[in-house]
Amino acid sequence: MTQSIKIYWHLIFLISFGTLILLVLCHVLFVAFYSMLMDVGHNQEYYNEFAQNTGAPFVFFFAPLPIFLMVRWIGRKVKNGIMLHALLYVLLSLLIDASIVVLADQATAMISAGFLLANFSKISAAFLGAWAAQRQVAKSVTTS
Repeated sequence: MTQSIKIYWHLIFLISFGTLILLVLCHVLFVAFYSMLMDVGHNQEYYNEFAQNTGAPFVFFFAPLPIFLMVRWIGRKVKNGIMLHALLYVLLSLLIDASIVVLADQATAMISAGFLLANFSKISAAFLGAWAAQRQVAKSVTTS
């Protein structure tokens, strides 16, 4: 008899949009900090270009940790279908990212190395978080 897996869509949407909002907010604060305290005195166009050029590297370095932690948290909540939830998170996250890039009329940026590297780091963090959750769930089952 096959066991059905309940998909917790609300948790998938929560971490997909939550991590996106968190990363955008952190990037905006970083650019504001940079422009007001670190490299003062340039025109607005300079800071706009700085924000555009640091977006993908910023996501590459800072996205994996919250994504890893959130997917691991979801994995501990769902217990069954942890990798399925991670896959659904990755697909929704990539869909959101691609939609934003296309709507911003930056479709050529989707093949840039920075964009690809940033999304690769998100995917890796999601699957590592799911793997860690699977190990933790399996460990708790064997000890109980």
